[in-house]
Amino acid sequence: MIESWRRLLRLSATVVLGLFLLLSGYRYHESMAVARSFEVNAPELDRRVLIATQGSRFKEAVVDAVVSRLRQRPVYIKVIDLSLLGGVQAAEWSALVVLHTWENWNPQLAAKRFVRRANAPEKVVVLATSDDGEDKMAGVDAITATEVEEAPPYAEAILARLEPLLQ
Repeated sequence: MIESWRRLLRLSATVVLGLFLLLSGYRYHESMAVARSFEVNAPELDRRVLIATQGSRFKEAVVDAVVSRLRQRPVYIKVIDLSLLGGVQAAEWSALVVLHTWENWNPQLAAKRFVRRANAPEKVVVLATSDDGEDKMAGVDAITATEVEEAPPYAEAILARLEPLLQ
């Protein structure tokens, strides 16, 4: 009797450890790197765009394309990591661009909280990446993508949505 309990306990411990390692590996493999923060043009400009993103080659390519096009205009651009959105006040910006990846079948938590707190859907542009390229936050007009190497069409879609906000 005691031997069967020991076997059951060992089996349970093995299953729990296996699940822990599997989930930890998934989280490590799928998590995004921290994005590099930088600013372009003078902060005193009237038109101001905040871009909050995560570190990935795809998102960096999209951000680089958007910044490259906007830098020639009288627009202050600030790029930050998505994790820094907690201190951002939406009222200080003409437009807010949020690039995030779905994690565990949900939008990235900082992005979700910010979009809800910003309470300014008319000036928030969201690009959500997911495995199937279809997932987006409820109530948000978002551009959706699967992680692909072709960033220019997504940058163009963001720029098209920014244009009326920067007039």
